[in-house]
Amino acid sequence: MTETNQQEQKKVEEKDIADILNQITPFVETLAPKIIEYQKMKSPEIKRAQYMDFIIMILILIAITILTYCKLIDGSAATGLLGAVIGYVFGTLYKKEE
Repeated sequence: MTETNQQEQKKVEEKDIADILNQITPFVETLAPKIIEYQKMKSPEIKRAQYMDFIIMILILIAITILTYCKLIDGSAATGLLGAVIGYVFGTLYKKEE
């Protein structure tokens, strides 16, 4: 009896999931082309911002390397700065606000 109840419960859950997916499908089909169009329009702006972030990151990395080589900062400070810079740049790479 319990196996039969479990099988019936599983069939009910699968039917509920299928019903939900059938209800969501028209919404997704209308929304997907708009999202793709928006991404195509914003692509050049995002690429420019990514290039600027990359250039700034490289300049900071070069500065940290020179300061460490000249012994103006120690290795632990350089490691902390490198981690902060790289984490900030890569963390905000795709979160550009208008």
